[in-house]
Amino acid sequence: MSRHALVQGGEIIGYREYAPVGDQSKLAAGKPRQLPVVEVNAEYDAESQVREGPVITVESSRVLWTYTVRAKNAEELDLMRAEKLVEIEQRFQIMAQSPINFTVGGKSYDWHADDEAVQNISGVVLMILAGVPVPNPRNWTPVGSTAPVAITHDELIGLGVAIAQRKDELFAIKKQKQADVRAKKTGSAIAAYDAAAGWV
Repeated sequence: MSRHALVQGGEIIGYREYAPVGDQSKLAAGKPRQLPVVEVNAEYDAESQVREGPVITVESSRVLWTYTVRAKNAEELDLMRAEKLVEIEQRFQIMAQSPINFTVGGKSYDWHADDEAVQNISGVVLMILAGVPVPNPRNWTPVGSTAPVAITHDELIGLGVAIAQRKDELFAIKKQKQADVRAKKTGSAIAAYDAAAGWV
């Protein structure tokens, strides 16, 4: 698709997304002419550069769109880093709260490990530690099941520990990934950093 400017009296009065029909040089004086739009510095690296403009210049046979291309400044790079850090935090939250595999009664199950599940486990463990009567074993429901599983006090505490240990490990990875992003010096390096990789 070719862009043309509709020019009359040296002024642009509109644009057309198609080439003109006929020889524009033969149009009567004062009639609008369709002149091809030529872009200067149209290509740039959007990850490491900023394109500003265009400055529009009407010539006798064409219309120039001239862009200025510059390297991203410190503030723009900081914004890119901030966006990547948000991606890392989001990935951490997803990983830390995803179901966790843990063996109960000699059988492997996936268990909820989100904030609500952690609160539930912590509450029951606190009751156990405080000497409040809690059935041993008691029922606990795995992910995707409607039938509860009998889980002993030690197993429930072990499940809570497994969730906490996993979160600690993921937190250490998160901090390293954040440090990696902050150390990136160019927009291309920041953009190329994969926030979803390297968690496990």
